[in-house]
Amino acid sequence: MAHFPDGTLAVKRAAERRTTGWWLLSDAPDVGVDSRHRGVIADVDVIAVALVRIWPRPRRL
Repeated sequence: MAHFPDGTLAVKRAAERRTTGWWLLSDAPDVGVDSRHRGVIADVDVIAVALVRIWPRPRRL
């Protein structure tokens, strides 16, 4: 979960760590807003991290 520079609160996937912050991506790239539109998100703007997904249950490899 992160704050975008315009104040929007967003839940995004952290795709890559960069020197100035995080590159965040949307699960729906055709309709979502993410770092491709807003740029790198600073560390201080990342306010929460999901460590476990409970539902829907992940598939087995």
